[in-house]
Amino acid sequence: MRLYFENAVDANVSYRWALGSASVRRIAAIADRFRQLLLDEYRRERNVQECRYLPWMAVRSRRDALSPLITRTCVLPNALRLVDNAHNLELLADALRDKEHAVAAIVPQDIGVEVLTDTSLLAGWAEKLQEAEATLNLVVPWMGALCRHILQFVVPIRHQLDGHPKKRGFSTPLCYGAIFLTFEDRIQSEPWSVIELAIDLAHELGHHVLHTYQTADRIISSDLTAPVYSGIKRTTRPAIMSLHASMALAYMLIAACCLQKRCLDRLMSARLSKIIEDYATQQYHALSEIRAHCTFTALGKHILHDLQETLERPSGA
Repeated sequence: MRLYFENAVDANVSYRWALGSASVRRIAAIADRFRQLLLDEYRRERNVQECRYLPWMAVRSRRDALSPLITRTCVLPNALRLVDNAHNLELLADALRDKEHAVAAIVPQDIGVEVLTDTSLLAGWAEKLQEAEATLNLVVPWMGALCRHILQFVVPIRHQLDGHPKKRGFSTPLCYGAIFLTFEDRIQSEPWSVIELAIDLAHELGHHVLHTYQTADRIISSDLTAPVYSGIKRTTRPAIMSLHASMALAYMLIAACCLQKRCLDRLMSARLSKIIEDYATQQYHALSEIRAHCTFTALGKHILHDLQETLERPSGA
């Protein structure tokens, strides 16, 4: 994919808190603090010392069931790694479910997904994931830096409607450092698959950034559950979820703009332009609604300012 893109050139914009290179250090510091708290808690519970943080430690209610996966991971990834080992996927699937809900341990309601345990459907995707992360790092280096610092694993999931695979992804602080993505809906053979995956990584990275700040601050000082328009679902959702959608949109918009700005392929550039227009339209609507219906903490105001900047200078990150 490097043949399709030229190198990024950093520009001077006023992102400071949730986006841009100036935000990386403070986001990383808070992420380190949160991981250390979870790690210390895990060490006390299990009476162990020789371990380093893994996302499975954040699943407090299922630590016993997940402990074999924690002890089995001897070497930490230095890049985002797809969980594609059948035994590990079966262990995750068993640990996260209850009788009626396939991922009950990490999401509060059934979102219609389960851990994908059929590894034959994952052939080649580990390499595509590495390519997507490298592409995102190439065109938006500060996102690459955040990926390396915050994200460790991608867990494949299955989401089907009427027997057909449908795209889905999510992140949760209850499995901090892992993202959950579908792969059955993707086509490996076309170059677009890497671009789409890079934008999906940006989307989930945005959620992780807001989750990181939520460990230290309420962000929204008004009712977190008040109905507000969401730019991802394109319907009203609880205010905090709508803010999460706008954070994800901001990351996707910047990623798509930087990909398009440096894209050397005319057809891919045109396709990205249409996506950018759609993202910007939804973000404008969503931020207008969020500002109208929510009040913010001091930190929340900084974050909202950064989100607004994505509409004014989306490719200058």
